Amino acid sequence: MIGARRPKEADPMQQTVILHPRIVRLTHWTWALGVILYALLTGGLPFVDSFVMVMSVVATFWMIQKKVECWILWIIIDVVATGVYFVKGIKFVGAEYFVFCFLAAFGLRHWILEHRSYQKGAPNPA
Repeated sequence: MIGARRPKEADPMQQTVILHPRIVRLTHWTWALGVILYALLTGGLPFVDSFVMVMSVVATFWMIQKKVECWILWIIIDVVATGVYFVKGIKFVGAEYFVFCFLAAFGLRHWILEHRSYQKGAPNPA
């Protein structure tokens, strides 16, 4: 096409930056949900539960956007949830989240290898 401009290629490192205001908003949502859970529930760990819930939603959206960082967040969430469920005495669910840690680590490794293959221009290793 005559006169058509070639679209700029996005810098992959720029797309993966986590902005500070977003973290602040997530902290506010976690705190607000923790206050609600604290008011409604007796016992438990409402702020830790709210952290797991809010961060799980964030990790899901990051996964939809195909951000590699989602797997790091999933590992953090799974480690926290494993501890929470073992502290609460729900050992089966704690063990389940412990297995999820390994699945998230596998997903992180796979996505990093796939990302590197795209950078080299090689076909998908899977």
